[in-house]
This record gives sequence, C-alpha cells and structure tokens, in this order.
Amino acid sequence: VSTQSTGLHGWREVTSQCSSLSQIVIHLYTLDGWITWKKSALRASCRVCRRKCDPEKLLLCDSCDRGQHLYCMKPKLRSIPPGEWHCAVCRPPPPRQKRSKKQRNGWSDEEGGEDGEEEVQSARRSSSRGGTKKMADSEKLKLGQKILVEMQENENGWPFLYPVDGNEVPEYYTIIPNPMDLSTIERKFRTNRYRKFDTYLEDVELIFLNCIHFNTSKAPAHKAGVKLQKLFHQRLDEYELR
Repeated sequence: VSTQSTGLHGWREVTSQCSSLSQIVIHLYTLDGWITWKKSALRASCRVCRRKCDPEKLLLCDSCDRGQHLYCMKPKLRSIPPGEWHCAVCRPPPPRQKRSKKQRNGWSDEEGGEDGEEEVQSARRSSSRGGTKKMADSEKLKLGQKILVEMQENENGWPFLYPVDGNEVPEYYTIIPNPMDLSTIERKFRTNRYRKFDTYLEDVELIFLNCIHFNTSKAPAHKAGVKLQKLFHQRLDEYELR
C-alpha cells in the first residue's frame, strides 16, 4: 500500500486487499477505534478558550459533540452533570410565557387592540380577493408584525427569540457576520424602523440563512429553523405577501 494513503482512503484501500474474514474484522475494529477517537474528549477543544487541555473537565454536547470546559462555563460547574447536556446552540426550548389575547394579535392596549386586529383582517381580505389594488407597505407590515408574534410563540421559535450569547458561543460571531433574531425585529417594529416590507422580509430570511449556515443538519436548532421558515412562507402565501 502506498505510504501516501492515509485516513479513510487508506483504510478502504487496505480493506479491499483483505483475503480472509479475520483480516476484515481487525480492520473494522481499527475503524471503530478511529471513530471513537474522533469524538473523544481527549481530542476535542473547548469552544470558549479553544484549548485542548483538561479532557477530564471537558463536557461534550450530546447533540453536536462540541466541548466546553467546566470552568469556562457561566456560571462555572464543579462536576460533570448527570444525564444529557446540550450547549447553548442545541439547548431545548425554554418554557414559554402565555400572552394575553391582544398581545397574541400583535398589538398592545396603547396600539389600538381590537382596532388594530380589524385593520389586519381588512388587509387580509383585500389581499385574498386578488383585486387590482396593490397592498400598501403599511398594511403589509401590519401583517408582518402579526406573523412575527406567531413565530415568537411557535414551538420552533426558541433558538431565534434572542441574540446568541457570545460568551457561551464565542465562535458564532466569527462565522456569522450579520446576526439577526426575532427580538431585534420586534424592536425595529416598536421604533418604527421598518418603512418597506422588503426590509422586514430580508431580516426574517436572514435568521434562517444564519441558522442553516452555522448549524449542522442534525442540530435541533437547524431542524427548528427549517420548520419555522416553512411556517413563515405559508403565512406569506396565505396573505399574498410575496
């Protein structure tokens, strides 16, 4: 076998030349040991300090296999907790607080409450009729705000409610130069930053783009992002906003 054949390619080349079952079994054990080593805490580095030291104090995420030292966490941990542990990116959704009916509709008491809901329904009816009159950006943005509230309350919205904590996931802002989250979009609505519906649309799509770019396809956050994006597109089609 050529000395230049390394890794998996070399293993395949050697295995293809086996002449007995016992030789194949030996190479299977070798492959299994290599896979175990690739995922071992002895090889992993801390996502916070980036060092490959103190493997006995390195906690691996059960979803993405990324590691973090117990003393690099905030707050620090004294020992490895029992059961499964997930990093900040893969952590299961937090418990949700129930909103009042007016909050679910996307308006507070000061913003008109039922009047605001009636305006949304009116815009929805006018869009569903498919008339020749083009919907104004102000009407589109009201519907966009309604969709935003629905995404915040959806069970798949948990990874995108707030900005990613740079202390818990320090590499995130290196990989993602233009972060976006649902709370930032909500703040832009409160401060009247949105003048064009397309600007709002770009911000929401940026959330999903960042999610797919940063997370692996098996990560819970990635799966939640795919489902939430599907809901978002369904609402856009329902209100004929694209």
